[in-house]
Amino acid sequence: MLTLEKVLATRRSPWELDLPGYAHARAGARTAALEIIAELERMKTAFVSALCFALVYAGLNELDQAFAWLEKACEERPNRLANIKVEPLWDPLRSDPRFKDLMRRLGLFGYSK
Repeated sequence: MLTLEKVLATRRSPWELDLPGYAHARAGARTAALEIIAELERMKTAFVSALCFALVYAGLNELDQAFAWLEKACEERPNRLANIKVEPLWDPLRSDPRFKDLMRRLGLFGYSK
């Protein structure tokens, strides 16, 4: 986790925090992941994509929160949103019926998982 700590020390954009937040969450470092969510909240005086929050909540396996933030991300339409169809980071959400519905609404046809 030392590398993650270095990334966190250079906090420049939300896009640099979501992956470390996800990694902390998946490694069982819940407190560290929640600290990143708090940092993202503090950054909201500038634009912070809902997708950043969704990814960390997905890592924490807090699916209701992850899907709530994904709904907000659908309104924003960030470029990275299309990647959720294939990125393994979103695997914790794939078995939930809301994920398939989200894929349909985003027009990401051919989703089969």
